[in-house]
Amino acid sequence: MKKCVEEVVETITSTQMPNGDHPTFTLTVSKTQIWACFAWGNLAVVSDVSLPKDFDDDQEKDQIIDLVVLQTAERFAIEVGERMAHL
Repeated sequence: MKKCVEEVVETITSTQMPNGDHPTFTLTVSKTQIWACFAWGNLAVVSDVSLPKDFDDDQEKDQIIDLVVLQTAERFAIEVGERMAHL
């Protein structure tokens, strides 16, 4: 992941939530799958991308990983904001 994407992950996972917990982040990458998840309490925001079996462009795969992580982070932030608005 690019440094700026790592910083987004670090910012989210180091934020103390109202219940005292911190969100978690999981990234799983295989030859044909990219799976990212931000979670906190009973909220889990997941993005899952499948790649063609013959996909072998590592540079492009790194860009796709960054996009998947950023998209998941954005959706997580929106979901958390909506939940906080109802507290």
